[in-house]
Amino acid sequence: MRHLLVVVLLLSALQAHAALPIHTRIELALRCKAEPLDAHNPTTRKWLQQQGVRIIDHDPEGPPDQVFRFKSPITIAGVRIKTLFYQADSGGIFMAEFEGDMARLAHQWQLKPHTGNAKQRREDGGGLLDVRFIDKAAGADVMQQVIGPWIANPKRQGWGCHFYDG
Repeated sequence: MRHLLVVVLLLSALQAHAALPIHTRIELALRCKAEPLDAHNPTTRKWLQQQGVRIIDHDPEGPPDQVFRFKSPITIAGVRIKTLFYQADSGGIFMAEFEGDMARLAHQWQLKPHTGNAKQRREDGGGLLDVRFIDKAAGADVMQQVIGPWIANPKRQGWGCHFYDG
């Protein structure tokens, strides 16, 4: 009986996942309101491919190091997104590279200016972003929505969910 319950719960979760439009599912993950999209999960991989997303999985056997590319940019929360990134090990970041107004996006989600020093801004961006806006509503050092320019190329902008496993 317990195995049947697990199967029913799993199927319900998969149906709910597939029922959400891709824009909604991505927005929830970027805002730390849902799990990151992980191409290691066969159901997620298939669902993304059905949406026309090209998946690059740099390490299919290891921790997620994935890139998701859209054929054409999608618009979420008023910004254009063509590429998503998911990197995780003991913590990680699920992030979109976007074109748009960083300050307007931060205001829309009620993120606050990051008040830390340069080292802390980079740590809060998972080593990828120089975080300018942050939401620590989920609790500092747990999960936080972040927005900022890329460290490697400040002309590029990122928005995502940075999380810690412990």
